[in-house]
Order: sequence, then structure tokens, then C-alpha cells
Amino acid sequence: MRTYLLAFACVSIVAGLLAGCGGGARQVKTDGPVAAAPEEKKDEPEDLTERKVAVFKEPEYVEGVDREAQDAFRRGVVAIFKTPPDYAGARREFEAAVARDKAFMEAWANLGMTYERTGQPAEAIKVYERSLAANPGNLDAQGSVGKVYLSLAKRAKESGDAAKASQYETEAKKLFDAVIVKDPDNVTASNALALYWLFRGDPRTAEDFVKKVLMVQPKNVAALNTRGLINLMADKLSIARWVLEEKALKEDPNSTEAWTNLGLTYMKMGKTPQAVASFEKAVGIDADNLEARMNVGAIYLEYLHYQAALEQYDAVLKLQPDNVEAMIGSGSCLLGLHRPKEAVARWEAAMKVDPDRAVLYSRAGKVYETLLNDMNKAIATYDEYVRIAKPGPGDPIAAKLPVLKQMRDAPKMPEPAPTPDAKAPEGGAAPEAAGTPAPVVP
Repeated sequence: MRTYLLAFACVSIVAGLLAGCGGGARQVKTDGPVAAAPEEKKDEPEDLTERKVAVFKEPEYVEGVDREAQDAFRRGVVAIFKTPPDYAGARREFEAAVARDKAFMEAWANLGMTYERTGQPAEAIKVYERSLAANPGNLDAQGSVGKVYLSLAKRAKESGDAAKASQYETEAKKLFDAVIVKDPDNVTASNALALYWLFRGDPRTAEDFVKKVLMVQPKNVAALNTRGLINLMADKLSIARWVLEEKALKEDPNSTEAWTNLGLTYMKMGKTPQAVASFEKAVGIDADNLEARMNVGAIYLEYLHYQAALEQYDAVLKLQPDNVEAMIGSGSCLLGLHRPKEAVARWEAAMKVDPDRAVLYSRAGKVYETLLNDMNKAIATYDEYVRIAKPGPGDPIAAKLPVLKQMRDAPKMPEPAPTPDAKAPEGGAAPEAAGTPAPVVP
């Protein structure tokens, strides 16, 4: 079963002004016993004294930032922290905030984040570029553009375009290096560089960048998520689970990145129900979370829940029509649901995106041969498999392909003439000649 690490999702909510602007209250978990409610006293006269009304404090404002912009920002952050998050509402509020105060960088960052979290990297880049135009030379905005390039590189890898992925990674690295030269402790660039080095196989350098961020911001959700991912990839599963569940998700219960990576951790621990629950939590918060959907789809498929898995893969393809893995997985689901024509259609669509995926040709050829009884298409598909895979002489497909061609090209035997005494029964067709078996399609 293929799993999908949430590679470049280093988005975290900038909520620095939330507490000062009167944001929503946090839920507090109580570990001790809950006292039972006292029994209601009967026939007690109603208390007619004046009731006290709770008076909420006026929001506190940060000097130097437009007050109405701060109000809009506060409403936007509250919208994000809803379950599920109201990203559309948050977006409107953050747009209102930056319209009032173009130097309000926290509002710009959160506005871009709403697009990143909803799988719209191109729109996120536009936001960060608008931020740069309004605030030339701002290092956080530059780093944010690079961060989105990393997510685009990940998407290109998933679609089989290694050249484009490499191009995005190179552009991202240039931006990060330029930021770090001017500000070695820049949090945005350091967070992204941690992921960059982690997925280039250098966890030690990745850890150095994470530590740098956490020294400045100990509760930075993006850095905590990356630290959990570093431990996950090092198979330090108990530590990974603790960092993601007890640290990152305590700071941001709506972090779809942390929920997704927690699901991956539980999968590696062999705790499938907890993994599914984590992935479903990520999807519940963000219906566009492709990684979570792909992983829960893979689990359902492994346990032969074909329809449930197909729903996940179809949701991915609606958001990302060229996702090769979703095409392949959905094809397997359709085959399990006894819909072989549709299964082959999905695999052939995947072949167009990734024409060098040899296993697709072997799967499709087998369906054509054994289920659809289309020998011509079976042979043509097997020929493509042999051309791409270049298998050795012991390969079963390469071995049987000449036989299939010989069977296809062999002259057909003429139909036997009916015997004169064969009479059709009344109201029915003539019976088959004795000893003549029904034809069997190979």
C-alpha cells in the first residue's frame, strides 16, 4: 500500500493578534473527576434579585496597525479556528484587513495560507506577490513564495513530471538562500528549508533548521509538524506521535498537516483504526486535503472496501485530474466492483500522464485478455508492456505473448454443417451436435 507523506505543507496560522483582539476562548481539558450537579430544590422561591451580566473586555489593539484592520483580522482568525474552518469567510476578512492596512503582514500571511490550505497554490502566490508589491523587500513574503514553490514541486512529482519538480525546487531554494543571507533566523524560510533538506535525504540539516525556528517560536505549529515528520521518517514512531498529537495539534487542532502525518505515524505503528480516524479528521477539516484522502483511500482499498476507496480517489481526481496515483487506485476499485471497462479506462488515462509506468500495461492487458475477451487490445497492450519494461526471457507476459499472437492469427475452422436428421424441437432452436463442446474464449 502506498502512503503519501505530507511533504511541503509547512503552513501555520499566524494568530499573534488573536488573544489581544478578543479571539475565541480555548477549550480546557479537565483530567480530574467532574462533580455531580446538585439536586434541584423543590418549592424554592425564585431569586428576584438583579442578575449580574458578564461584561467582556474591549479588544486590545496593537499600536501602528489600523484598528478596523485588526478587527477584520480577528474575525478572520476566528473563522479559521471553526470546525470545519470557514476559509471563505476568513478570506473575506483578511482581504478587508489588507485593504485597510497594506503593511499588515500577519493579515497577508493568513490570506495566503487560506489558499494554500485549500489546494490553490497559484492563488497563494498571487497573494504573496501582492504583499511584496505593497511591501517591497519583505523577507517573509519572499519566503512564502518559495514555500509554495515547494508544494508545486511536490505536486509535479506526484504527476510524474520530475523536470518541473526539479525546476520548482531550484527556484524555491534560490529564494530561501536570498532570505537567509539577509536574515539568518527568518522563520518562514527556515521552516521551508527544513522540509527541503528532509526530502533531499538530509534529516540532520533539516533538524538544525527546525531547532532554529523553535528557539525563536517554541509553539510554531509548522516547525512542530516538521519535527514530527523527521521522527516519522527516522522510524522514531513514539516520538513522532507525541510531537504531532501532544504538541502540534494542541497548538492548532485544525492543522490538517499534523492530522495527516499523525495518520501516517499510526499506519507505521500498525494501528489502522487510529490512522483512518486521523485521516478522516484531516478531511473533515479540509475536504481538499489530497494526501489524507489518498491515504485513507489506500487503506480502504487494502481492506477491499472498494466503494469507500473509490469515493476518496474520485474526490482527489475532481481536485487534481492528472493525479496518476488516484487514477491507478480508482481503477483497482472499479475492477473490484466488477466494472472492468471503467477500470481499464482509468489506467489508460494514467498511461497518458505517465506513459513509462509499465505495470499499468500489464494490468490493462490482463483485463482485456481475461475479462473483456478483446484479444487484439490485450496483445497491443502487452506489446507496450514489453517495449517499456524490457523484461527478461522468464517474464510470464513476454513468454505468452507469441502464443497469444499465434492463436489470434491462426485460420479459423469452418462451422460444421448441420446433420440432416437434426430437427428443431417445437418452439425452440436445434440442439447442439452430440459431442460438440461449446466454444471457450481463451
